[in-house]
Amino acid sequence: PTNPILAVLKSLTIAAVFLGAFLLFWSYQNLTELLTRRAPLAPVETLIKQNELWKNFNTEQQLQEALKSGRPVLIDFYASWCAACYELNSMVFENPLFKQATQEIVLLKFDASSESELLKQLQKKYQIVGLPTVLFFNRQGQWMKELTVNEVIDITEMLKILEKIKQ
Repeated sequence: PTNPILAVLKSLTIAAVFLGAFLLFWSYQNLTELLTRRAPLAPVETLIKQNELWKNFNTEQQLQEALKSGRPVLIDFYASWCAACYELNSMVFENPLFKQATQEIVLLKFDASSESELLKQLQKKYQIVGLPTVLFFNRQGQWMKELTVNEVIDITEMLKILEKIKQ
């Protein structure tokens, strides 16, 4: 004694629920893909070209020479896959105020795009857990740990740090 109209309505309701769930899942997947899609990043070389003072380093000896120079040292750890590194580069390192403020500072870049023995040593020594990471050393070559930057900051914050390492 089942009503055939109710059976059809029940079947249609179940089908509608499944169709709705499928459409919801499908639209979520497409929306997620759309929101996470990024513009292609510029070549790594563009991270180094912003100022003639930047030097790429890949040996401990190069680092030690910079630290013994009697000048403050800034080291930028970056990677080709690091979007925040590109953001820091465009917001701070390419800024004319940064270029002006760093004329007496040794500027080093370390490409952390792929693992290396030196990278592992530096990560351990300077407690580098992510990118970007910017380390600062005073004129005596001492790491100023409290000034370490491990996120995107603005030019005003960077200029304050640069004044501290120049002292």
